[in-house]
Amino acid sequence: MTTLALKLKIVIKKTLVFLISKTMPGVAHALAKKKKRGSDAELMRCALSFSRDPVLAANYMLLNISSPERDLWGAITSLDERRDPAYDFIIKNRVLIDNAELRFKCDIKQLLSKSENIPLEIFCSLVEEYERLNTTKVGRKQLAGMLVDLCTSKLEVCDVLNALQRLGVGRDSLKESQKVKLLSRFTWGGNIELFKALYSCFYPALSELGKLKIDLVRSSLIYENGKPASYYEKRFVGLPYQISAHYLSNIAPLFKEIDASNDYRDIRFEKDRLRELRCYILDFIVKGKPCAYIRLGDGECYGFVDNNYVDSQGVARQELHWWGELLTPAHREQLRSEFLSALCSANILGVPTVFRLIKDSKLHYPDDYPVNGLISRLCCVMSGAAPFLPDKKIVEDQSNLFLFNADFLVGLFDAAERVCVISGLKSELVTQWAPEPKKLKCIEIPTHRLLRNEHAGAISETILPYVYKEYVNEIKSIAGPGMVFLVSAGFIGKIFVSAAAERGAVALDVGQYLVTAVR
Repeated sequence: MTTLALKLKIVIKKTLVFLISKTMPGVAHALAKKKKRGSDAELMRCALSFSRDPVLAANYMLLNISSPERDLWGAITSLDERRDPAYDFIIKNRVLIDNAELRFKCDIKQLLSKSENIPLEIFCSLVEEYERLNTTKVGRKQLAGMLVDLCTSKLEVCDVLNALQRLGVGRDSLKESQKVKLLSRFTWGGNIELFKALYSCFYPALSELGKLKIDLVRSSLIYENGKPASYYEKRFVGLPYQISAHYLSNIAPLFKEIDASNDYRDIRFEKDRLRELRCYILDFIVKGKPCAYIRLGDGECYGFVDNNYVDSQGVARQELHWWGELLTPAHREQLRSEFLSALCSANILGVPTVFRLIKDSKLHYPDDYPVNGLISRLCCVMSGAAPFLPDKKIVEDQSNLFLFNADFLVGLFDAAERVCVISGLKSELVTQWAPEPKKLKCIEIPTHRLLRNEHAGAISETILPYVYKEYVNEIKSIAGPGMVFLVSAGFIGKIFVSAAAERGAVALDVGQYLVTAVR
């Protein structure tokens, strides 16, 4: 390292400590005392996290002390990974960032976080802005990669090839992860002929894990009967990765005790079994009996924290991700206790299966699954759910995305005396979507952090953990035999499902399906 570079590094670190000292003197003191370790990006993350105005702090670092843009971007990315509120502040106020390249990256990051697709026109305008940016060769390559990620993730699949052409990127030059991402978006339906064309183009060059991911998509899309979960499980455990061996030794045995008559983990491939499960639910409505369908995704690790797969930092991450703030320990434990009690009421329980591990394992670093990471969160839920599996019908956690469709929803409304939808969506949008609005009652709840600023999200001045008991009381006051509850409320929604079933209703954890359908 040159003398000039070393001096610059010292100036940067001293300035960061000064910025932190404005609001967190204790942190500044600790940083000043600690020996040199870690990266400048990590120090910048601390400065941004504890700053009263993270955008102002970012501009100061860029303009006054010439902090490298790449390090500052690394700090912002780290804030996002930790679900730090400073990240939300930066994204919300990104128009005030002085550096055009950094502002452009924040624009893309914000679009990638949206739960809905973006129009082709918006993407093309971003390409035009990209072409006007004055940046280095390395910077331009990074921006192009981010645009390709946005293209393969958030454009309508029918627009992707035209968008790549507009960007000057051939489909053969896509990274493996981008090819797999694009093909994976066909999982829950789409243009089969386009999928087949892309499949033929991409598949031969994929790694074994990549091929397994896409074979799973292909079977889901085309209904290739005769390939049950065991077929994909066998291929997954045969991969030369630690996560495969870990699953075989520690996770798979937990599912061995599921009775065959209750095992519905294959219904994404088996139309007859899927129809059978739908009839099972409808029968409860017709007979006026209670039924609870509850799903456990990776976020439900919040209720199964074991300090092995997920620890206290993972708990904080989930609270910040869902609600944007941390709860008190007592409040947290109350939620966990009620969540675990709710699981006992489930007739149908959705749990992560080998399908999720196949889908979410990293292509380039398949054995990189740190504590609190996605794969660890899934393993935590698989392990934690094991005691609740007996005597329940078991489906995969994302079964809501194919169990519910327009025809089944019509059947639910026809069979029910009334239907109550509990979600963070605006009631008028739910009413427009409902097959029989006259039977509908909507209960708007404080929505997920990521939906707050979207057009579909209900407006609220508080967060759900502070008021959920009020909704539990309302649910109990109206629930009864012959009534159906469709619940899209995340972790706390499991408590709502249980409360409705307790009073004789059929309560279904529809989750993300409702958000997608209503839009």
